[in-house]
Amino acid sequence: MVESQEHSLTAMTNLLNSLLDISRLDAGAVKPELEVFPIQRLIDRLSDEFARQAHHTGLEFSSSACPAAVNSDPILWAEVIHNLVSNAIRYTDKGSVRLDCVEEDGLCVIRVTDTGIGIAEDQMDEIFREFHQCKTPGASKEGFGLGLAIVKRLSDLLKLTIKVESDIGRGSCFSVS
Repeated sequence: MVESQEHSLTAMTNLLNSLLDISRLDAGAVKPELEVFPIQRLIDRLSDEFARQAHHTGLEFSSSACPAAVNSDPILWAEVIHNLVSNAIRYTDKGSVRLDCVEEDGLCVIRVTDTGIGIAEDQMDEIFREFHQCKTPGASKEGFGLGLAIVKRLSDLLKLTIKVESDIGRGSCFSVS
């Protein structure tokens, strides 16, 4: 019973934090604090966290080295990457989740690729809306449909470009540059 209550408390705390994040972003209360920082610093920190989570759910997690440095807000960038990797793990029952960083045309591109359930073409325009969860067979009922809405708002704030490629039953790739 205690374990069940702890799980419920964690879920409620996560929901409240996500709602506060959305509210602060919508109110313009979040101001980026720009600095030049190596993306590898974020990848290392997040990889440690997500390798354990992925292993716990039976998934393989990997990441690549990234020589790029960017002029942005490292805390907000970390939140974008965190939400993308967290979703990839949540919607992947078997296989892997990979966090990559490459430099393309002078831009730093972060890719989160999974072997999860995928996203239907007709859902692509909806996935960044609040409280929207994919109606793909096998989709988890966990979460509240706020993670990608936060990713979209933070990406807009930081002037990042988001791209999504997905195949039902084969997985998805979210890239942010």
